[in-house]
Amino acid sequence: MNKVKSMGTAKYFTYATLAAAISAANVSAAVLEEIVVTAQKREQSLQDVGISVSAFSGDQMKDLGVTNTVEITEQVPGLQLNTWSPTITIFNLRGVSQNNFTDNLEAPVAVYIDDSYVASMNMISGQLFDVERVEVLRGPQGTLFGRNATGGVIHFLTKGADEEELNGYIEATVADYDKMSIEGAVGGALSDNVRARVAARWEQSDGYIEAAAFPEGNPRASSGEDLGGSDGYAFRGALQIDLNDKATLELMYKYTEDEDVPTGGYSFLPYGDNTEAYIPPEFQDFVTNVISAPAEATGDIFFCPSQLDCFAPVNEAGLTIFEGDSPTPHKHFSDYEGFFNRETQNFTARLDWELDNGMELVSITNYADMDKFYTEDGDGIPVSIIEFTTIADFEQLSQEIRLSGSTDSTRWQVGAFWLDMETNADVITRGAPVSGVAAGLGFDPAALTNPSVVQDYTLESSNWSVFGQAEFDLNDSLTLIAGLRWSQDDKDMRFQTGFVSETDGINVPGLFDLQSAIAEAGGGDQDNVDYGDYAARLQLDWRLNDGTLVFASFNRGIKGGNFAPSANVGVSNIKHDEEVLNSYEIGIKTEMMDGLARLNATAFYYDYEDYQAFTFSDATPSVANADATNVGAEFELFLTPNEHWDIMLGLSYMDSEVDGVQTPQQQVTPVGFEVDWPVDILDGVELPNAPAYSLNYLFRYNWDMLGGNAAVQIDGTYYDDQYLEVTNGGGALQEAYGVTNANVSWTSEDDTWQLKAWVKNLGDEEYKLYNLDLGILGSTAFYAPPRWYGVTANYKF
Repeated sequence: MNKVKSMGTAKYFTYATLAAAISAANVSAAVLEEIVVTAQKREQSLQDVGISVSAFSGDQMKDLGVTNTVEITEQVPGLQLNTWSPTITIFNLRGVSQNNFTDNLEAPVAVYIDDSYVASMNMISGQLFDVERVEVLRGPQGTLFGRNATGGVIHFLTKGADEEELNGYIEATVADYDKMSIEGAVGGALSDNVRARVAARWEQSDGYIEAAAFPEGNPRASSGEDLGGSDGYAFRGALQIDLNDKATLELMYKYTEDEDVPTGGYSFLPYGDNTEAYIPPEFQDFVTNVISAPAEATGDIFFCPSQLDCFAPVNEAGLTIFEGDSPTPHKHFSDYEGFFNRETQNFTARLDWELDNGMELVSITNYADMDKFYTEDGDGIPVSIIEFTTIADFEQLSQEIRLSGSTDSTRWQVGAFWLDMETNADVITRGAPVSGVAAGLGFDPAALTNPSVVQDYTLESSNWSVFGQAEFDLNDSLTLIAGLRWSQDDKDMRFQTGFVSETDGINVPGLFDLQSAIAEAGGGDQDNVDYGDYAARLQLDWRLNDGTLVFASFNRGIKGGNFAPSANVGVSNIKHDEEVLNSYEIGIKTEMMDGLARLNATAFYYDYEDYQAFTFSDATPSVANADATNVGAEFELFLTPNEHWDIMLGLSYMDSEVDGVQTPQQQVTPVGFEVDWPVDILDGVELPNAPAYSLNYLFRYNWDMLGGNAAVQIDGTYYDDQYLEVTNGGGALQEAYGVTNANVSWTSEDDTWQLKAWVKNLGDEEYKLYNLDLGILGSTAFYAPPRWYGVTANYKF
């Protein structure tokens, strides 16, 4: 008898019963395992939902080696990651993202953990363990998930306390870069009507970005720390109580802590050929009138290969023109030791109540808070171009109530949602961006010792919405779905900056005060957002047969306006308006080969109004509204051709265009004069992280061995050329690349033991996770880990 042990299940099948098991139960031992999702806030089979959804069970995540919330991107078509540290995580779905790193901003790809919205991008990254499943919903999901689900939703669902019998696991990993981790969970019944589960994980690793001297033999050495490592732990507890035979209360608590994690690790990209640079007339004037050099020397004076002595060659928009990679992507030359501390906690109370009239009431109450201290050398070379520190305290309180019901031909739900947030933050910036501030105050930047601009702000946000969605069966094969949500967004910002140079005895408070500046300008609403708008959904599902669903939909997604407080910000550009995304989609989900194959495909057209585009204007991170369109498609193919093979293939295509993107425009140089770049607006650029095509793949082969089951797996992804910033500067270009991972595992016949050896980035590919174009100051990039390997052991009981 041939036994099958495949991805995402603990079941064994004989070959003779495999096809019947797939057909009858819509599951296999493999990638065709049925996954129940809550994409419409009720349990449905993934294949019955007329939304472009990718979902993975907890066992599948283990087989993919995913141990962090940000590692799911490689097997989800159209999903990418933009990050440079654990402090900010930016998911990009179909080119929709928010690349600004200001602490108060919310992303347009909403992240939920156990049905609770995570408002702060600072709280998204974290250790992933004891997971039930992960769902990725593409396209606007504003009707059921709210105002900040313009690009879609990523929902992490952990294992709850719903099992009666004692169960659990323990897992340990040892890997390259001195990585060690251990995790485990245990759960079961405490009494006839009370169940509990606790889970925890600890991880520590050295960094993969090595400290180095710059240049060789130069006494100006780096900080000496390797960067890109980890040091933290997480704990989760759940308690489920049967209040009666129709009502269940679940209480969940999550706590995470990261401590003294080294930060930074940027690579300053080469400057390139200065003969291709645009030389502003202000440079010429400075050469002629200040340093009395011949005019023809202007290019050599300001643009040269030395990152310590010259500016970076740029184009007429003030963007770097060098396209390429750092010669030392996994080395840093920082002279400032950065580190990261973060503490988060999250409490959720969920009530599920089946009412006597057949309706169901769900109440979800959530409280979360975060304390963060983050400081870094923002340039990666032993010169104080940018040193950046943020200190943020954040808390949120939310409440959602849903009432749902059904008849023979309809299913409906209505609800209300309320969210209250507060961010208190300080931002300290040192280096070249401060030079312009110093010069404007009448100080000589070269004569000051490590001056800084200190920003202090508080953002209070209150949001409420009411929503409803209904499904109407027009006949046995056609279903009409209609949804509507009204959201009200109210925000108030208090912001001020000061200039400090402690060694020089300089303290200039109130350098900029937002409320005072508004009053001096005659009044205005630049310190508040009062925005009400609707999200909508209209969809038609056509079930051709039991195995094929065709759907067409229109979705209107909304995202409220916000603020981008920064060192050089003014009244006119601190606030940006809301954005609206109109999405048109058609798709098909079908099973083939007598249930041994499954194909899901979706095509979409996005029409943006006031897309919130991130730029780095005058050395200041800012957001301005632009217009954008994007057309594309995703294809996912799942195959289990026989009892040995599991195959997953995915393909994404996108063609995007953004008009009206602001450039750096005016920029103050570190030597005291201002440059006015001739190109202020860019048209026809691409959305960030939106390659023309990308593909993902997984091949898994298993066989019986040594009284258990062995498996070999190859998985990975390939991306076409793409830009990591919407300004499409040279440094932001990431040329096409691919990443392949592999693992070999053995699982005991009773599924209690598993041993696995794995390698990630098998080809040792060098590619950027993040880029920031600083104009004439250069372009900094953060690179993904090189090849690394490890072994993992797991015991279940």
